[in-house]
Amino acid sequence: MIDFNLYKFSECEEAFWDKNIKDLDRNFHFLSWDMINYYSAFEKIENKSFLIEIDKKIIAAIPLAINKNNNKKTFGFSNHFCPAPSISRKISNSLRRKIIQIIMKEIYKIGEKKINAINFFSHPILFEKKSTINSSNQFELMNMSETNNVTNILLVDLKKTENDLFNNLSKYHKRNLIKNDKKKIKFNIYNSKNSKKVILSKFNHFKKLHFKSAGRLTRPEKTWQIMLSQIYNNKADLFGLSLDNDLEISYLYCGKINDFAWGWSQVNDDNYEKEYMPRHTLEWKTILYYKNNNFTFYELGERLFPNSKKKITNKEISISDFKEKYGSDIFPRAEFQVKLNTI
Repeated sequence: MIDFNLYKFSECEEAFWDKNIKDLDRNFHFLSWDMINYYSAFEKIENKSFLIEIDKKIIAAIPLAINKNNNKKTFGFSNHFCPAPSISRKISNSLRRKIIQIIMKEIYKIGEKKINAINFFSHPILFEKKSTINSSNQFELMNMSETNNVTNILLVDLKKTENDLFNNLSKYHKRNLIKNDKKKIKFNIYNSKNSKKVILSKFNHFKKLHFKSAGRLTRPEKTWQIMLSQIYNNKADLFGLSLDNDLEISYLYCGKINDFAWGWSQVNDDNYEKEYMPRHTLEWKTILYYKNNNFTFYELGERLFPNSKKKITNKEISISDFKEKYGSDIFPRAEFQVKLNTI
């Protein structure tokens, strides 16, 4: 029997939580206090995340939520998945396996023994001194999963030369980048180096364009406030393209942690989209920005296909096809459904 302490997210201070996840292994950019709060801010999501401590050391973090959508309770954030438990790299493999058993039993108890299964995903990025692509323990839940699946993640290796990155672009992207280079478009960076007044002004415009594009607010107000605070706290950047009159026609919001960054939210002003096709230039300039600031990887998102087991719209497939044209490498994201009542 292993003695352990459990720290609920709701009972932890932000500084305590973020300090104690630093030596954990995988899904690291989903583990932070801000990110868990963000994913918990969507409707009918009840945050149940927790830490596990053994011998006065935090050895595991479990991002967890009860999802009350679809008239029933399930485990999962807004996408009906939870990041797989992140466990210390400094423990033995035998202890690791025991910890996983403890985690699953605790999750089952949190669901009041009424939620019998949980869907996990495991990201290919592993955080050590630098971000690396590493499959170590990425598929460790397979032995207890009833179903499993592998999807593709598009990751740009920023260690490559700028020339190699450009050569990897599709002909379509190259053509549009060259066209836009001849036009007077300015690439802008809004981050913690700017005044809060400037950040707030640009972020509100970014939010306004989202409303204009969708015809409604696309996410709860609290999520926007978390995104804004992350720019203030140097955990995110907002990039924009503007014309001669300083009118911003496109924005890309990116999260970042250590030497890893990911595209999070993008929007164009549809009045200018056809003439400038701004996302080609905006994402390319963003990739070069992170490369020149010594980041190791930039994630474009998932590569989706019509034959996926998930319900995927034609729009989602079109967007992921567009992203793949940036010439990124493709890596596996593992997905598992674990039956908790059999653990």
